[in-house]
Amino acid sequence: MQFSSRTLLVGVAAVALAIALLRALTGWIDPFDDRRFVSTDWRSSPPNVRAQMSRDLLRNHFPTGTAKASVIAILGDPGEIYTRAMGAGSYPVIGHETYSYYIGSWSAYGYDDAFVYIHFDSTGKTIDTEITGY
Repeated sequence: MQFSSRTLLVGVAAVALAIALLRALTGWIDPFDDRRFVSTDWRSSPPNVRAQMSRDLLRNHFPTGTAKASVIAILGDPGEIYTRAMGAGSYPVIGHETYSYYIGSWSAYGYDDAFVYIHFDSTGKTIDTEITGY
């Protein structure tokens, strides 16, 4: 049996749509976006619960220019602090310094260990934030 390229394309699109729908219905889309961020919950929760708040945290609570003191007031002390000179494992430090907060192991999503990174410039203001891991 031979399929036209159009039939094949429609079939691939249907499979991709079915996978996306399955992910949406099961919450499999983004494990880092399942809960609204609440500072007191972040501070008292285990890493896998903090992970569920991470996307909301980065989208809505740390605009560019947030001071280090505000980050610590909201999240507590970081697990690690990396400087440009030392690097952050296999990831580059963006700017002058990076605070790292562990948010658990997420192997099914491509991260054996995942972290929220808050990057600061030389004046101690945020310049970037990300969820990353290795």
